[in-house]
Amino acid sequence: YRRKHAWELPTSITALAAMNSVQSPLILTASSDKSIHVLDANCGRILRSIPQAHEKAITCLAVSQPSPHAPLPRDAHQVFLSMAPDNVVCLWDLRQATAVLRYTQHVHRREVLHGNLSPCMKYFGTGSEDRTGRLFDMVAGKECAVLTGHRDVVTCVAFNPLFAQIATASYDGTVRFYADADCPLYISGAS
Repeated sequence: YRRKHAWELPTSITALAAMNSVQSPLILTASSDKSIHVLDANCGRILRSIPQAHEKAITCLAVSQPSPHAPLPRDAHQVFLSMAPDNVVCLWDLRQATAVLRYTQHVHRREVLHGNLSPCMKYFGTGSEDRTGRLFDMVAGKECAVLTGHRDVVTCVAFNPLFAQIATASYDGTVRFYADADCPLYISGAS
């Protein structure tokens, strides 16, 4: 390997995300100055900077990770989410200058928590310091599930790329797995 590009950002990088499962030149970075930068790996430019995206330094960026079992239109890959310990998850669309959705029903004040977008791009999940995982329906615009059972902070939520299944991980040293065929998350046509 040889270096193709290098970007000089004004502050330290606190989060990084890229779409590895589709051919995309975009790399997302979050900086300690609370900004998000969209980098183009083809031409080596910063395409967009979003200053003051959160009130505190961003700790998580999540991009869509498409599944062959949930085909999406190309423009679905323009959406990403960011999280910071300011009790806010922001959903962004690269074609707009401001967040398209702000979610505040979880608890995120101190710990590093991670969120994820579902392969069908209808939901996102996030951990929470109140020992729950949270599932948000982006189409209906409301929280649709609170995943309970952990004894400590839920740090991560991950989606199965094929079925309506969600995993949560916690500081209590456990991973919990949730599955329900009747769940609205079920991807129709999956075999």
